[in-house]
Amino acid sequence: MFLQEPTSKLDIFSLSLGFVGIVLINNPFAEQGQGSNELAGILISSIGGLCSSIGWIVIRKMGGKLHFTVAPFYFSIGCTVTGVLFFLIDAQGTTYNVRYNWADILMILVVSMSSFLGQLMQALAYEYEKAAKVAVFYYFQIFLVFMYDLFIFKTSFGYIEILGAALTISCNFCVALLKFLGYKD
Repeated sequence: MFLQEPTSKLDIFSLSLGFVGIVLINNPFAEQGQGSNELAGILISSIGGLCSSIGWIVIRKMGGKLHFTVAPFYFSIGCTVTGVLFFLIDAQGTTYNVRYNWADILMILVVSMSSFLGQLMQALAYEYEKAAKVAVFYYFQIFLVFMYDLFIFKTSFGYIEILGAALTISCNFCVALLKFLGYKD
């Protein structure tokens, strides 16, 4: 709407179905009670998702006028400034005695580089494709995190979470297949 891009029924359907998949992965129907930490995490991630989506919409609106490296560059500067401010506010009266070994430092570098490259690729994707299609493929990262939880961290999931992951990845697969076959909106 804001972007004034044509949105097909397939775009709306795949976005909606992918969102339902994400909700199911989070499993709001779980039997354990929602602790205050879980609710805070949901609220914080929702605000983060909203802020991130506003940024990507603006990048898409600017189209080719903005080089794909500009947004991640300013994001890095913003993170540096706000990170220091948040640390200084949080560190009031607290003594941090954290020692990082080389494995920790390597993991921090992997996180920072993969996040930066992910932002570069997403900014580039918004330059070439409609926002609705890019958003559906952005759901793929949620599926990957789910798979990491399942196979690397050995987290156990119920049928609802697995159904959510299947819905999310099926939306990605269908959109990619239709794009590959040359389906026009």
